[in-house]
Amino acid sequence: MERKKKRVGWMLGLAVTALFVAPLLLLPSAAEETQRVTLAGGEELFGLVIPTSECTVLIQSDEMCVEVPLSKIEKVDGSPDVSTLFRDQTPPLLRYDTFEKIERNGDLVLHSSFAQANRSSEIVREIRWGIAPHEVALLENWKVFDDLGNSLPITVQEGEGDVRRASAALVRPILPGETLRFANRILMPGYVTKEADRFVYTNRGDYPEKRLVTRMVRLPEGAEVLSAEPKPIQQFDSGGSPVVVWRRVYARGEDYPFRVTYRLQS
Repeated sequence: MERKKKRVGWMLGLAVTALFVAPLLLLPSAAEETQRVTLAGGEELFGLVIPTSECTVLIQSDEMCVEVPLSKIEKVDGSPDVSTLFRDQTPPLLRYDTFEKIERNGDLVLHSSFAQANRSSEIVREIRWGIAPHEVALLENWKVFDDLGNSLPITVQEGEGDVRRASAALVRPILPGETLRFANRILMPGYVTKEADRFVYTNRGDYPEKRLVTRMVRLPEGAEVLSAEPKPIQQFDSGGSPVVVWRRVYARGEDYPFRVTYRLQS
């Protein structure tokens, strides 16, 4: 069953939002080294520092992932020159946000949103992505929408080898300098695995490009959370359902699982 989860996890990265527009958009690179960040008040954070906008940075380690305004930062590695955070900065990170609702039978309804600036000189008229053989069955329950609420019909064609090519024409083309935004809704039957009296949700990452991922997972009503790894940035109750939220910047192809184990009340 782990094999199935891993393959589906790649689908979440490749097919849902690693959607390549024409032309391809640039993605950022960052120095992969730990830095010491001193905040106003003296608190120190240690981690990889990644710019997320002109006025905020993400500080990430295996134990935490927090977004901090530049106005709250006093020093970086002992230097008051916080402009070093933006040295050689490339376009802002590709952002991928999800809301995932787990049904009592283990099915998963995935809602995801994607945003990236068109920093090319070309007009973007469609989005394209690859469909692996084990993903074809999901197309029946796969919907794509733009940020105006338009449903974007999916067209599938033969690709290289056994990988098919999917595309969706945009109702409103994206001009140079504008931001491409769209959303997906996918029903994924049997995504959550059952182990004795417990259920396990796992997403491994493994994305085809660097991206800032925020996952919000809502468990069935009345579920009891037994463990959530790594430590979530938020965990709360919504209408009787536990909600777990993680955030992390993933390097291309990085395997770093988010996992929650829970039990259902009979």
